[in-house]
Amino acid sequence: EVKVIAESTYFKALACDHFRQVKKKAYPVIASNAADALDDADKMLREETVKPDLVFFDLPGTLKSEGVVKTLSQMDYIFTPISADRLVVESSLQFAALFYENLITTGVAKTKGLHLFWTMVDGREKSELYDLYRHIIEGMNIPVLKTRLPDSKRFRRDLSEERKTIFRSTIFPMDNALMKGSNIKELAEEICSIMKI
Repeated sequence: EVKVIAESTYFKALACDHFRQVKKKAYPVIASNAADALDDADKMLREETVKPDLVFFDLPGTLKSEGVVKTLSQMDYIFTPISADRLVVESSLQFAALFYENLITTGVAKTKGLHLFWTMVDGREKSELYDLYRHIIEGMNIPVLKTRLPDSKRFRRDLSEERKTIFRSTIFPMDNALMKGSNIKELAEEICSIMKI
């Protein structure tokens, strides 16, 4: 994104206007790995003059990666995406059950909540499939967010000089027209209500 902005007069002007309006610089995005993520976040928090209210961690979807369990156990909240694919659901539920039973209920993890949310929802899929999964998940006492993210090509659109509308960006807000129907705003609001922010 930084490269696209640097090479584009249009995006350079847009970035200047955006940061002038919000009166803040872009939040830092730090490349790390699961084993070093907590240390890297602590270092960032020490060095940033303006302290962020929240720190998001995007971790691998497997407990087998080095450091994932340790790092996850220090998260206040965990939001795990699931999609209506048998292997994905089984893997996500296995992770959630193991984490909940072995780390949250025992007090080993400082995690206040672990929540699943549906992503890549195909509007053509029968709702019975989701109802079946819902019954299984409810039996495990794992909460699932009400908001579902649809399967949409918009989620794959990076910043591009060919397209002036913005959907996926770490620098700019989403274009309002593209946000409609994406459920991103609704998901953010639901997550904020759980975290009480």
